[in-house]
Amino acid sequence: MKKEDLTGYPNRDLSLRVFNEEHLYLKRHSNSILKTLQELFIFTATQELVLLKDLQEDLNEVQKWFIEI
Repeated sequence: MKKEDLTGYPNRDLSLRVFNEEHLYLKRHSNSILKTLQELFIFTATQELVLLKDLQEDLNEVQKWFIEI
């Protein structure tokens, strides 16, 4: 399987893929998400950092939601 090269796309593109493609979204907080992404895409360190920041913000929101229940 050929990897899709995201390096020419904006820094948010990797994060947008994860949050908008169901199979990636469902794995977004798994320990294997980065390995999965490395198998599918070529991406920059900045794209990875943006994704990690977005994942942390998402996790904080999910945890906040569970605390409020």
